[in-house]
Amino acid sequence: MNLRGKWRQWLAEVSPSCHQATQAQSKHLDGHLSRSARVGLWIHLALCRWCRRYDRQIRTVRDHIKAHPDEVHQCADRSLPPESKQRMKDVLRLPVGPT
Repeated sequence: MNLRGKWRQWLAEVSPSCHQATQAQSKHLDGHLSRSARVGLWIHLALCRWCRRYDRQIRTVRDHIKAHPDEVHQCADRSLPPESKQRMKDVLRLPVGPT
């Protein structure tokens, strides 16, 4: 195996999958991520634009929640009407991709 192949193999070993990276991002925001997991996440984020986008999104949500805690608690007391919940379930059950 040449140097490029070894480099890619090493990155694959230390970098988590996208699914693992999203879980790690949440743990990192909560302050519960080990140093080695942070390094792996950092490597993954350097390589994956989609996970970087997700990282910006969850940080934005967290910052807005911290800036407006009273509004969050007011929303938590409300519930969606059953019709709205059913519409969301129906949309989520639709097939994805070309038909």
